[in-house]
Amino acid sequence: MNEMKQMLEAFRTSGGAKKPLALQVQVSWAPTIDEARMAAWHEWRNAAVKPDLLAELKTPAEFDAASREVTLEEIDNFIPLITRGTELFDLVEECAACGFEEVYIHNVSRDQHGFMRFVAEQMFRPELRNG
Repeated sequence: MNEMKQMLEAFRTSGGAKKPLALQVQVSWAPTIDEARMAAWHEWRNAAVKPDLLAELKTPAEFDAASREVTLEEIDNFIPLITRGTELFDLVEECAACGFEEVYIHNVSRDQHGFMRFVAEQMFRPELRNG
């Protein structure tokens, strides 16, 4: 998050002082960490590709080739793996502490219905919001 804070400070001092800040965060949710890791690796390992290279990729095959060497264990460095509501809540709080007014969550796993049930059951619990 230090890098994020530095980027935000540069934005603020370079003309963005009064502009609102929004962030989209990719996460991989699943009931277990192994399932979340596998979903992130299978669906979104392009997150490990360097940004300057991403701009040059034109086809799904090029994306696959650029991320072919990413291991399951490496994906943990690029996509937060979520299995509990407290993990997601803490991630959103961390982003808000950097200065983002809006945080959008993008679940990269294919189980979108499961993720929505998870959010409904885990994220709206009063004990999460009250400290």
